[in-house]
Amino acid sequence: MLKQRLGFKPRKPIQKKLGGLQVSRIKSGKKRRKKGEITKLKDRLEILQKKVVIKLYGTLCYTHQPQATDTMTKQLGHMPWARAELSQTCIYDYRFTRIQCGQCNGFGQGMSMTARQRMTAEGIDLDAMWTLNLATKGKPHSKDFYLDKIKEYESLLSTEGLDEQARTR
Repeated sequence: MLKQRLGFKPRKPIQKKLGGLQVSRIKSGKKRRKKGEITKLKDRLEILQKKVVIKLYGTLCYTHQPQATDTMTKQLGHMPWARAELSQTCIYDYRFTRIQCGQCNGFGQGMSMTARQRMTAEGIDLDAMWTLNLATKGKPHSKDFYLDKIKEYESLLSTEGLDEQARTR
C-alpha cells in the first residue's frame, strides 16, 4: 500500500515476446515425471551391488597406483570395460565391478589398462567375461531379472560364510 501512495505500481511478471505471443516467466504447473518401477529397481540394485563389492573386495581403490589407498569417495567402477560397453546382465554383475576413488574413476577415465593387468595377475579369465557380455548384449530384461538380482545380493549380504563362494563363482 505504501508503494502505491508514492507513485509506484505493483510489479507484474516479466514478459517476453516470443513469435508474437507474450510469454510470462512464471513457472508452469507441470510436474516432473516420476521414476518408473524398473528405474527404482535399478537404483536399489546398484546400491546393493556396491555393498556386495565392498564386502567381497574391500574399500581400497582397485586401480590407484603406485599404492592402493582407502578412499572416502567410493565409486563403483566397471572393469576393465566401460559401463557403456557392457550388457545389462554384466552391468549388474559384481564380478565386473570394483571400488575406485573419484580420481581414478572420473579423471582417470576408469584406468582400464591398470585394471586389466591386475585382473589378469589375479587369474581372472577376461576372455570368458567378454564372451558372457557378447552373449547377453542387446537382450531385454524384465522386472523379474532385477528382482532376482536384488534377492541374490541381499542373500549374499545377509550370510557371513559366502565370501569365498562368491569370489570363486
